[in-house]
Amino acid sequence: MRIINGVLGHVTDKDIVAGKFIVSENVTRIGFSAFFKCSSLTSIHIPEGVTNIEDFAFLNCSSLTSIDIPEGVT
Repeated sequence: MRIINGVLGHVTDKDIVAGKFIVSENVTRIGFSAFFKCSSLTSIHIPEGVTNIEDFAFLNCSSLTSIDIPEGVT
C-alpha cells in the first residue's frame, strides 16, 4: 500500500486481511484505481478525513459487498 501526500493508491490483495481493509486516518483521498482488481476485498471502512474517492477506485473488486463511507465524501 502506498500513501503519498495523503493519497491512498495501489493497494493489492496482499494488503487485505481477512477480506477487510481499514483506511489509515492520515489518508485524505482514495486515488484513481486504488483497489483495482482486489478480488479478496469484501469490506472497507473509510474514515472521516477522506474527502474524495477518485474514479474507478473499486474497479473489478468482485467480492466487495460493504463500504462504509462518511458523509461529505465526493
